[in-house]
Amino acid sequence: MTVSTTGMGAPSAAIVMEELAALGAKKVIRVGTTGAIRSDVELGDLIVPVEAVPLDGATRAYAGPEAVKADGAIVEELRSRIETEGLRFHLGRICTSDTFYLEEEKGARDWASRGVLSFEMECSVIFALGKLRGYRAGAVLTVTGKVSSAGDRIIDDSTTQRSIERSIVCALDVIALGRRA
Repeated sequence: MTVSTTGMGAPSAAIVMEELAALGAKKVIRVGTTGAIRSDVELGDLIVPVEAVPLDGATRAYAGPEAVKADGAIVEELRSRIETEGLRFHLGRICTSDTFYLEEEKGARDWASRGVLSFEMECSVIFALGKLRGYRAGAVLTVTGKVSSAGDRIIDDSTTQRSIERSIVCALDVIALGRRA
């Protein structure tokens, strides 16, 4: 088992994923943070992406503009583990963007109306490279910020720290369970 950081953004994540794939990675789970854009998603909730819409340049270079799916078995394993913990979570579509705030602010209502839960910066390229390089990929993301219906940004680190810690435990358990099978 390897724990690695990807840095921030899809280009940096692509470099790390290419190198991990070359070293023989079989299963990758991104544990990170995300900014929610839907009113039913709260600070501290977890999101398990089923697919990521690539608004970033790196994923589009590798796989084009279509949404990239996470590995279905990993999504199911994460869902099951998170339910066992009794944590509040959402399964669904997210967007991967090159910008930290701009996409959320400019298109939050439009993307939310298309079923997108949140924005982050790495998942789509991790999922795309998994398909290209032969590893299974998924993610568990903690909502650390959200755009309100009025368009204001809401951030609360005290609410989210425990969720981040629990998401890490869930991801490590899913990786470890896969090693025993």
